[in-house]
Amino acid sequence: MNDPEPARSGVPSDVAERRRLRQLLAGYQVSRALLAAEELGLVESLEQGAKSADELARATGTHRPSVHRLLRALASVEVITERDGRFSLGPLAAGLRELGTARLGLESYHAWGELAHTLRTGTPAFDRVYGKRFYEYIGENPARVTRWEGGRIRTRDEYERLLTGAGFGIARVVPTASEFSVIEAIS
Repeated sequence: MNDPEPARSGVPSDVAERRRLRQLLAGYQVSRALLAAEELGLVESLEQGAKSADELARATGTHRPSVHRLLRALASVEVITERDGRFSLGPLAAGLRELGTARLGLESYHAWGELAHTLRTGTPAFDRVYGKRFYEYIGENPARVTRWEGGRIRTRDEYERLLTGAGFGIARVVPTASEFSVIEAIS
């Protein structure tokens, strides 16, 4: 009789753990979908009320079948709701608009794509991607300044709520010379 192959170290054996791991690995897809919805004006358009995919595509100058798929994906994570073929803002959309695109913006997204560079060299990925320091880049454009200011987290409690809500377990901000420079994530 053959014994079942022993579980490899570090490989989740439980279905729920595998599902959670897939969600974590695919997290960039949700982030990118949120960015696209904001960038294309879909969220802003839905602030005016429920719309069909056709109406949203016309209002935003986008491809209807593609926008429909994006809306369905955002509905699966409760940012958008769908009822009778019409889409409206879901429970999480208010938080997205409150944060603005400063924290979720394309600038950050592209810089995070170079995280391995930072880990190898100790130099900021943002500088590598944009050729200048973050605040210099933001300060060059009034619209960027407005987005950044609108999306800034102003209190330690607000930062902890954001981290905890993002799935980091119980998060605690550890005060240092730069108030939010060190974060402890406690599972």
